Amino acid sequence: MKLIYIFVLFISVSQFSFSQLSDEEEAEIIWETNIQAILDLDKKKVLSQTVFPLNTYKGVWNRSTFISDFDFIFNTDLLKDLKYQDVRDLQPSEEESGELAFILIVMTFTEIDGEDFESSTIFSFKKFEGDWKMYNIELMD
Repeated sequence: MKLIYIFVLFISVSQFSFSQLSDEEEAEIIWETNIQAILDLDKKKVLSQTVFPLNTYKGVWNRSTFISDFDFIFNTDLLKDLKYQDVRDLQPSEEESGELAFILIVMTFTEIDGEDFESSTIFSFKKFEGDWKMYNIELMD
């Protein structure tokens, strides 16, 4: 009986470890492809790694709306603060459908007239047809 308990415990731990390793590997892929494209301001690559229509803090955007607001979203302050982050800042989450997704929260700090303002941009990623793509952008002031 003790042997069965140990075996079940081993299987459970192995599955948990594999799941953790898998999440970490997926996060690395997102960082090296999706986030790096943002850091490089590679508009073509970011567009190819985004699902349209895109849910945003301003409603649902089509491709042309996203292109016209690209420089607003990926502004200097956001890029500066994103450069201080790394793959460990990608947080795995589970969608209602059970799908694995990752979110990245980028905190930006701006000083206006001697007063500090903080805002957060939240990017969400999940797999579409086998590739990680951004599917949601939220802005919190």
